[in-house]
Amino acid sequence: MTHPHPDFPAEEARLGSTIQAMIRRIRILEDRERHGGADEHTSLVMADDAEERAAVLSPHVHSPYFGRMTVRIRGKERTLYIGKHAFGNPKYGVTSWRSDVGGLFYTDQLQWQAAGNTGTVLHKRQLDVQNKRLLDITDLYTGENKGEQAQQEGSSEGAGRRKVLLKRLSEHATAGMRDVVETLQPAQYDAMTADPQRFQIVQGSAGAGKTTVGFHRLAWLCAPDRPESVRAAPDRILALMPNDILAAYASRVLPGLEL
Repeated sequence: MTHPHPDFPAEEARLGSTIQAMIRRIRILEDRERHGGADEHTSLVMADDAEERAAVLSPHVHSPYFGRMTVRIRGKERTLYIGKHAFGNPKYGVTSWRSDVGGLFYTDQLQWQAAGNTGTVLHKRQLDVQNKRLLDITDLYTGENKGEQAQQEGSSEGAGRRKVLLKRLSEHATAGMRDVVETLQPAQYDAMTADPQRFQIVQGSAGAGKTTVGFHRLAWLCAPDRPESVRAAPDRILALMPNDILAAYASRVLPGLEL
């Protein structure tokens, strides 16, 4: 069945190329003979470090990213793909959701300051990627010049986010708690990224996602690209669970958040 979105073939091809680029990177990292140092000890350390980076990247091959943004900086347009883990590549790079620019995917903010320049968000798109396959495309924001058309078609950013969220909830109604990075709502993102210097209390009814929001806040606080003065160290964090069910959930989710 042909997907109705006109950009589906192009997005499908881009996904395939990104996956292949990731696989090539992993193979290079896992090839211990490529990582030679000045002496045997240095070579072993470099090879072990490369294997660790390969192990971190490998789980993301099946779903490298979940969002796309087009931004304009200094008069030039750039396309960014937003994922759970950053992947540096000149053609098929992925920006982490934990970075400042990646966080714009979740907010209503359309402009930001970077190195003295103003950046503008032109387009946001949600991509449903599972098991290396592109399943669906939802345009969340299509630019101010298309705002009225988007509203008429029911594809405004708020409506688009609700559509994606409801679809995921129906797919996983019996699957228990899961990673929410792909379907974060603006209020959830605000709770996760609140002032790191202040106490944060997340309240809600049973099943509202309090634990999930808390864990993803920890991931944001520990992001390696955060300034060292406000970056938390994973080995200095203690997560206390009230029962074995939540403890088992934590043991599954935290490694995926690189904690």
